[in-house]
Amino acid sequence: MGYSLDLSIISIEAYKEILKNQYLLPSRKILHQDMDFSFDAMHSCKIKNLDELKKALSTTKKLGEFAQKSGLSKDYLTILRREIGSIEPKTVLIKEFPDVDEKTINVLMTAGIKSSKDYYEFYYSLKDRNVITQRIPITLDKAQELYCLCDLVRINGVGAVAAKSFFDAGYKSVTDIASTNAEEMLIKVSEVNDIKQYYKAKLGTKDMQFCIDFARIIFNIENAVE
Repeated sequence: MGYSLDLSIISIEAYKEILKNQYLLPSRKILHQDMDFSFDAMHSCKIKNLDELKKALSTTKKLGEFAQKSGLSKDYLTILRREIGSIEPKTVLIKEFPDVDEKTINVLMTAGIKSSKDYYEFYYSLKDRNVITQRIPITLDKAQELYCLCDLVRINGVGAVAAKSFFDAGYKSVTDIASTNAEEMLIKVSEVNDIKQYYKAKLGTKDMQFCIDFARIIFNIENAVE
């Protein structure tokens, strides 16, 4: 399993079901309209999976050609392209995570590890987790924590500080977030923030639900079967 999602494993039909059950921002509600018609049109254009759809919409020119071929509007396809882009994990720099000291950052950079993607894939590739502490002067617990933080920032909208607050609240992975509920998560994260003061913004259940929804998308895609 890599840091980035393998969109080729999610069929168009599977993505339709994911999208159907997903909370959408008001500006993207159009994606819930006439879904059968829209996805049938994609099928008629020989689009089999999400990776193929992403590539078909990757440039303005390609999107225009696909609109003409499929009969779907450019406005609809532009919003769809944005939605597909939002589920792909972003990367953050290791130095942005709270409580990572400068010495560790420098050692990681020397090893070519600068971002959450670099560390996640480096850590995940190790069969013996103890090897990492031989290369980087941190404890195994800290190495595992950093891996958890790198997993959490794969969720759309979750940055380095939010990931740390989630971790301190007991959520160690995308799977943990996908398995919780917004009310419980808000209580736990708020308790952590009251003590640590990670951010000043007042969070609500909608903020938690937003993270949960995207965590579930990642979880569903990574566990999808064609």
